[in-house]
Amino acid sequence: MLREISDTDLQEIQKNFTSYHFNPYLSAANDFNDALRIYQINIELCEAMYPCLHTIEIILRNSIHAVLKDKYGQNWFSCEALELTEHERDEINRAIRKLQKLGYAEVSNRIVSEMTFGFWKSLIQKKFYEDSIWKPCCKGIFVAARPRDLNLKVIRGKIQRILNLRNKVFHHDCVWNDNEICEIYEDIYQFIFWMNPKVFTWSKNFDRFSEVYSSTSKLLADICKK
Repeated sequence: MLREISDTDLQEIQKNFTSYHFNPYLSAANDFNDALRIYQINIELCEAMYPCLHTIEIILRNSIHAVLKDKYGQNWFSCEALELTEHERDEINRAIRKLQKLGYAEVSNRIVSEMTFGFWKSLIQKKFYEDSIWKPCCKGIFVAARPRDLNLKVIRGKIQRILNLRNKVFHHDCVWNDNEICEIYEDIYQFIFWMNPKVFTWSKNFDRFSEVYSSTSKLLADICKK
């Protein structure tokens, strides 16, 4: 809910919202008050996107970990047969050193949560891993997908778009003007369903994105420069 702000309060608030980061909002607005309203809408949209982004990141990494553990063993991340690239090995080694520095002797399970979404995306997206991960493991990752759904070229593009949106949301960037946000939202839930239909149903029960998007779209239409 957008509320009116007094001129005095606006002047105080504006002291901390005059950086380069705020320029996209100022460019779209008639004045600082409207820019702040757009900024608030952006926060509300990011908040509404959090449940599905949280869910896909958790279950994607756990699904990939589960199938790689079955195929290559508990310590798949150090298995020579998997032939991880130098970049992925460096990421894993950094995570291991971090965990050891924190005092964890056993890292094989904890390492899963230490790896970034970009790391897990790379295991699907990189052509290098088609034979060692995608072809033998894709059905184990996306258990509810039909064979015709498992088009790697299409999935690569969608996973990249999800990562880009995830980074915008988590790094406080603009999503209010992202024309693809609804399509990406649908893709996220498609992937969640493919990995676990029960998680899909559970997450949808408290997801508010569609409601928030609908209400904020109407507000943006009134606020933004004509």
